[in-house]
Amino acid sequence: PKDKEPLAINWTRRLPCKPSSYIIKQTRDGKYWISFVCKEYIPALTNGFGVIGIDLGLKDLVVDSDGNKYDNPKFFCRAQKALAKAQRVLARRKKGSKRREKARMRVARKYAKVSNQRKDYLHKLTRKLVNENQVIGIEDLNVRGMVKNRRLAKSIMDSGLGMFKTFIEYKAHESMHTIIVKMNRWEPSTQTCNSCGERIGKKLLLSTREWRCDFCGAIHDRD
Repeated sequence: PKDKEPLAINWTRRLPCKPSSYIIKQTRDGKYWISFVCKEYIPALTNGFGVIGIDLGLKDLVVDSDGNKYDNPKFFCRAQKALAKAQRVLARRKKGSKRREKARMRVARKYAKVSNQRKDYLHKLTRKLVNENQVIGIEDLNVRGMVKNRRLAKSIMDSGLGMFKTFIEYKAHESMHTIIVKMNRWEPSTQTCNSCGERIGKKLLLSTREWRCDFCGAIHDRD
């Protein structure tokens, strides 16, 4: 507020109207961001005609009812080796020194890159799904409860399942066209045949990627 000269700002978008207020914050990797509060709502209108159901997972992040699969990039797992190396260097630096601050910034930038990669991928994927479809059915996953599984917690957090649900819901709302239908999290959809509607009597293991219906003989992808 005390600066007399204009700030050199890299604008990400044009403001729709005069802002009522703003917030300046600094991230841990040393970058400054300005968030403006504007009272004008501009919907992102879409006109897709598709009707799909999507399954969220760890092997493939999204599998839709048309058979399309979208990869799970696993950005954190891919960068884990470089992150560990940078953190070892930080641990060896003397507290309060300039070299420690440089090492801390290096670690922060690497974590910020992973976070930005994940957000960019999820934004583009959810935008594609909302633009192309009028009705999207998704699972009402309890992500907070899922991460309590210590064997899968890292993979679940790396995939950004909760972030995906948030992004696709608000994009559908602002589209003024797409409807999100949530399915009961306890619905046994994996064990139900979508050809004849019968449910198989056995529980599928995680290693089972395909199964055959005992009633009509149809072969289904697990997801």
